[in-house]
This record gives sequence, structure tokens and C-alpha cells, in this order.
Amino acid sequence: MGSSWRRFNFFSEEEVGYLDESTVCCGLEDGGLARGDAQGVCHLLDPTMRERCAFAAHERGVTHLLQPRGSTLLFSLGLELEGAVERTCMRLWRPEAATADGTAPCLRHVKLFERPPPDPAVTCWCVADDLTQVVCGLSDGTVLLLRSADLLKERYLRFKALTSLEPEPEPDP
Repeated sequence: MGSSWRRFNFFSEEEVGYLDESTVCCGLEDGGLARGDAQGVCHLLDPTMRERCAFAAHERGVTHLLQPRGSTLLFSLGLELEGAVERTCMRLWRPEAATADGTAPCLRHVKLFERPPPDPAVTCWCVADDLTQVVCGLSDGTVLLLRSADLLKERYLRFKALTSLEPEPEPDP
């Protein structure tokens, strides 16, 4: 008795011409897509890949995008000019508040580095689903951690370099 195979088409293949090696993307909770480009613009696409709106996210390019599960916030990493030097910054956005005229409210702006430039490149990053921690891995092996009880309300936010990933020993009683 021969086996019968069925073919299931879960995806339809379509050429998208506006993606290149400098484009960064992340999936959105509503099934759409956020796309950042080297010009610093974040494009919000609906589930059919049509652009809903676009807004200026960073001065010198968007390098990373992320939307944590269950959150309506969009996190972006990008390059900003500080004097004549490019610095990496994190911004928080509310994508549903973006308007057709190319603006969106930036809820937070946090510099990744307080040390002298040049900044090493961010190679990976993650935001906890409860929005209390942001971790960035850098090309020089450094790991940056930002902890916060409330990212939107806490007054001073700062990334700190982790010196060791080993847990600290418990003090003797």
C-alpha cells in the first residue's frame, strides 16, 4: 500500500522589492510587520504587506526592531548624532498612534552607552515580556542590561554592563 501525501499551502510566495541587506524587520502583535531602514524610517505594514504608515524613528538608521509578546510597544535601536559622533539609542514607540503624516510619539529615549565612542555594534537583544528588562549583546562581547519596574514611568533609565554572568554567592548568615 503506497503512502499518499498532501500538499498544504500555508504561505503564498510574492516578491517584495523594498527589502535589502540594511533592512531590519519584526513581526507585530496584529499580524503586521515593522520594517526599519538605513535612512532611520520605520514602516508599519499590515498583514497583507501594504504600508499603513511610516515615521522617522532614528536620525542615522534603524538597526534593530522588536515587539515583545503581548505588548503594544515597539522597541527600536538606531543611530543618533551626538555632536559629530554616531551613538546607539533605544526608543519606545506606540505603533497604533503613528499617523499618516509620518509622525509617531516616542515614549522613551535611552542611550545605550555612557562611555567614550566608538560604540561597539549591537549583535543581539531581547526585551522581557513583562517589560522589566532589556538585554543587549555587543560585538566586543559585552552584555548590557537595563532593569526597570516601569519603563514608561521610571525617571532615569540606564544600561549597565554586566561584569559577570555568574550569580553572586549568597552571604553567610
